[in-house]
Amino acid sequence: MTSTEVSLNPSLQAERSDAEGGSYRHATGQEDRRTMGAFKVLPRARSAHRRRTESTELYRVAGGLAVVAGLIHLYVAPAHFVEEGLAFGVFMLVVGAAQMVVGVAFLEEPTRAPVQATIIGTLLVVLLYLVSRTTGLPFGPHPGRPEGVDTVDVVSKATELTLLWVLLSLPHAERIRSRARS
Repeated sequence: MTSTEVSLNPSLQAERSDAEGGSYRHATGQEDRRTMGAFKVLPRARSAHRRRTESTELYRVAGGLAVVAGLIHLYVAPAHFVEEGLAFGVFMLVVGAAQMVVGVAFLEEPTRAPVQATIIGTLLVVLLYLVSRTTGLPFGPHPGRPEGVDTVDVVSKATELTLLWVLLSLPHAERIRSRARS
């Protein structure tokens, strides 16, 4: 039997008799028309199930990445409180908490709801990081002076960029990608 001829009913045998997938007969030789129709749809049903499964897996990967990014922001928050002040520390706590909440949401109940907000928020965080490391932020304890790059920064941004890639790989993200091109 080929993959499209798998029978859920053990009393059925598949015979290849035509180009459309064959006829399906009981072991006694009687043809079962109900089964024939189901088998013709089977390849499409498997394809839809595979897409749903892949989509669910992508949501879970996105959830894991968001949780990791959130943990990194929570990890570096105390240093930001000490070195840059209250506003920077609070910013790290808020970003970390938001990433954790979104990550858990993706892990618990894969849904499209927070995808667009997560993409926009992650893009803003990455852009803010790039400005802080290239030209320096126009505010804060050292306005206009670029900050150094640490290993934790690289891991954080790599995680967030991978998160963006995964979110944009989701099947329904085509709308978001097409809007961005216009």
